[in-house]
Amino acid sequence: MKKKILVSLLGLLWMNMVISQTTIWLDDLNIPGFSEGIPSVTVKASSANQPIQLAKQTYERGLGAHSTSVLSFQLNGKATRFSAIVGADDLANPGMITRFYVIGDRKILFESGDMKTGDQPKTVSVNLTGIERLGLLVTNQEEVPRNYSDWADAKITMIGNHVPQNIPNDGEKYILTPASPKAPAIHSPKVFGARPGNPFLFSIVASGNRPMKYAIDHLPKGLSLDAAT
Repeated sequence: MKKKILVSLLGLLWMNMVISQTTIWLDDLNIPGFSEGIPSVTVKASSANQPIQLAKQTYERGLGAHSTSVLSFQLNGKATRFSAIVGADDLANPGMITRFYVIGDRKILFESGDMKTGDQPKTVSVNLTGIERLGLLVTNQEEVPRNYSDWADAKITMIGNHVPQNIPNDGEKYILTPASPKAPAIHSPKVFGARPGNPFLFSIVASGNRPMKYAIDHLPKGLSLDAAT
C-alpha cells in the first residue's frame, strides 16, 4: 500500500512539473526590442503618457500603442495563452477608429472589429498551444491625431520558466500581419480641418486590389478630385 501511495505522489509531482506555468506581463519585457513599428509603444501607460483608461476604467498594467503598431514574439511552442483587454483609450481622438489583431503563425486568432473612443473594451483570451510566433497588431487612420490604442492587462502564459524571445532578423522573412482584404475600403478620417484662405489637400487612404478609381458626390466649389490617385 505504501508503495502505491509513493508511486501516486511521484506521479502527481511529475504532472505538476510538466504543467507548471508562468505568467509573463508584457509591460515587464523590454518592449522596444519586440516592436516593429516606428511609433514607440509605452508600458504601463497610454501613448499620451497617462494612465491607461478604457470606458472610464483605469488599468495599472498594459501597453499603449500610437498609430499602426506591430509587436512580434518568438514563442517556440512554449506558450499556452495570451490575454488582454483592448480598446481605444479615453484620451484618443473621438473620430479615430482602431482595430486589434492577434496573429499566430500567420493565422488570425483574434480580431476586434472597429472600435472607437468610449466603446466598451473587448476581452482577449487566445489559446497559444503550439504557436511558434505571435504578432500583436493595431491599425488605425494615420492622419488622425491622438491615435491612442491600449492593450490593457496584456500577458502571456508560458510553460515552465520559458519567456518570449525576439524573432531573429536573419534567414527567410516571416510576415506576421494578415493580407489586406481584396474588397476596396476607405480608411481616411470622416472629419478633416483646414484654415480658410490656405491651400487644401486631402489624401484618400484606401486598401484593396489595384487598379482602382475614386469618385465623389457634392464636391465643394473650388475643389477637384484625382480619380486615379
